[in-house]
Amino acid sequence: MITPEYFPALPHQAGMGDGARHMAMGLAEKDQKVLVLAPDGPVSPQDSGVIVKRVLGSFGPVGWLRASKELGIIKDKRRLFLQWIPHGYGYKSVNFFLVFWLAWRVLLRRDQLYVMVHEPFLSFKGNARQKLAAMVHRFMVFVILRLASKVFAGNKKWIEQLEPWKPKKLSIRWLPVFSNVPFRDDPEEVDRTRNRLLGSNNTQIVGHFGTYGPHTRDLLGPVFSSLLIRPSRLNLLLLGRGGTDFKSDFAKQYPHLESRIFATGDLSQSNLSIHLQACDLMVQPYWGGLSTRNGSLMALLLHRLPVVGNYGPITDKEWFDWRAVELVKEGDWQALVDKALMLLENKEERAWLSSSGYKLYLETFSLQATVDALLA
Repeated sequence: MITPEYFPALPHQAGMGDGARHMAMGLAEKDQKVLVLAPDGPVSPQDSGVIVKRVLGSFGPVGWLRASKELGIIKDKRRLFLQWIPHGYGYKSVNFFLVFWLAWRVLLRRDQLYVMVHEPFLSFKGNARQKLAAMVHRFMVFVILRLASKVFAGNKKWIEQLEPWKPKKLSIRWLPVFSNVPFRDDPEEVDRTRNRLLGSNNTQIVGHFGTYGPHTRDLLGPVFSSLLIRPSRLNLLLLGRGGTDFKSDFAKQYPHLESRIFATGDLSQSNLSIHLQACDLMVQPYWGGLSTRNGSLMALLLHRLPVVGNYGPITDKEWFDWRAVELVKEGDWQALVDKALMLLENKEERAWLSSSGYKLYLETFSLQATVDALLA
């Protein structure tokens, strides 16, 4: 596995770093010999069947030479599993060293290349610099797709975008994205956490799990303020990095609501699982719409949480058939509020939604399902 991040990683890298570790462990449990080539970072835990070599440095020529040295030790058939996200490998997202190295490994060393596309390339929106980077990304993808034996993508919209750049004989397959937050079964700790967050006056907790980036902040403000000023007795729980900063900004605008908002900041996976279970409902607007590559959404489905989100340009049409989450149109924050209030008032509907989402996760998005799909 070639990955730009691996556990343990910096907080802003935790999503892909955790996912890479879980994938490596899942492959090892299927009797695969797994060597992870990762950048510099803290010492990784010794997981059974997984060897981690932090030899890639900052993804320059020396790092790829070190990677080749590690691969040279392997006498069996080598399958390279590249985690592709263009801005993950440094060099302002145009790392030609990676592309040259892959060509050398496949064409001369006869390695087999699998590619998992997390994001294909930048769009042509923005300034001239971004447009140039977007053009270079497409060239890099063009080359990588011609080196690859198999290609997977975590979102079916990505597959559509990749189609014009792939060779005709290559079939790009959808590979589910699983939750990076394992479920912690501790009802007593969940009750203690829930009672602490509710206090003595309120009865329900609405949560949001994300990174509170600029694309969602403008939407979250009016949604949360509209929810909290209603007669319903609820508190708000902000989970994920960026939540404390968002709370601070929100409280300046709505100081009378500050006492009913809680932000956890970064939590361990174990504590995050407990806090997720303490929520009655999750409100999850996504820029571009909800999709099958949202790791945060997968964590909510695994934890049997009813979810209100939005659809948009990158939303897979299957979500409307699965009926595992409630969806409103992107940008219609009032519809998001109305749908959330409806679910808060209807316990049976929440229970049905959480059960439907959990069943979908087990059958389609779990780590087991992902590994099986990769090895099939």
